[in-house]
Amino acid sequence: MHRTAPHTFTMTSTGWTPLYGKSGFNNPKNEYIWQMAVFDNRLFVGTFDSSFGTPETGGDLWRFDSPDSRALNENYQGLGDTNNYGIRAMEGLDDATGLIVGMANPSNLAVGGGWELRRLKKTP
Repeated sequence: MHRTAPHTFTMTSTGWTPLYGKSGFNNPKNEYIWQMAVFDNRLFVGTFDSSFGTPETGGDLWRFDSPDSRALNENYQGLGDTNNYGIRAMEGLDDATGLIVGMANPSNLAVGGGWELRRLKKTP
């Protein structure tokens, strides 16, 4: 068996500035993106946010208004329920009046806990 020596890596700055901000939309507790959907010609992005006990507890919903813009935060707090740690599913309504959002929530036994669906309406 041929064995090779392990590689070593050194962090080297590229000098580039990220167009869309730091990893996790500048929140290191946004561990990954769970779902994305296009609605009203905008890209909506739902995250899994592992933070607990902070004002920003709960899954985040972000919006890109154009390919060249930074993400704008729609909500930091699980769309009103901080037990919602992620946005698991999204689908625009066929009549273009809103976006259906399915939440991930591990608190099945908590008051108001468990899986939730939210309808986000387009505002004039």
